[in-house]
Amino acid sequence: NSKPAPLPRRTRLIRRILLVGIPLVVLFVAGLVSIFGGRYVSTENAYIGAPLVNIAPEVSGQISEVLVEENQSVHKGELMLQIDPAPYRLAVAHAGAELAQAANAIRTLEASYATRQQDLALAKENVAFAKRELARQQALAKRQLTSESELEKYRHDYTTAGSQQAAIERDLKRIAASLGGKVDLPVEKHPDYQVAKANLEQAELDLQHTQIRAPFDGIAAKTPDAGAYARASAAVLSLVGNR
Repeated sequence: NSKPAPLPRRTRLIRRILLVGIPLVVLFVAGLVSIFGGRYVSTENAYIGAPLVNIAPEVSGQISEVLVEENQSVHKGELMLQIDPAPYRLAVAHAGAELAQAANAIRTLEASYATRQQDLALAKENVAFAKRELARQQALAKRQLTSESELEKYRHDYTTAGSQQAAIERDLKRIAASLGGKVDLPVEKHPDYQVAKANLEQAELDLQHTQIRAPFDGIAAKTPDAGAYARASAAVLSLVGNR
């Protein structure tokens, strides 16, 4: 039997290229499919791949209005839920009244302090006058030109004037302490006023928090029903961000 004629050199080279190249191409294509083919998985869940954020209120209360529906698109800042604002409006009114009372109390104390300062000035004059009169009576007593009972009366007047001055000075210290030790401080700078103002600002902030707005553009999900009770820091609905 004769041996088959050897293949031409060019034919053998092509065959080797095909035997090695085709498997490499197949492996390359398979790799691309494995890398990129799984990124877009078909699913009925439209939220896959989008950020989902649970929205929780900062105040508690009954939900009076639900302004979005399930799967409704919303824009950043759009009102989605309304918690009953009535109790929080009352809280704002109450805090505002307390702020006004604090201001009035401070002004009343300031007016009292000014009045007592005038009283103190008069009391000092009375003490000085009583002291002079006592000294005059004592001089007369040494010359036996006045009775002991008359001298005792002037001693009593001097003591009484001194007691009245001391009482006014104590009252001034009490008023000054009520004013935080700074009687010339503007009303708005007093601690009592600032505490009342902070309470009012917190009440106003709580009232604002009864409105739950979208923090970003997205799609509403898990929306509640009107009348449900919302608790602070507990999720009441979700928002799916636009991909």
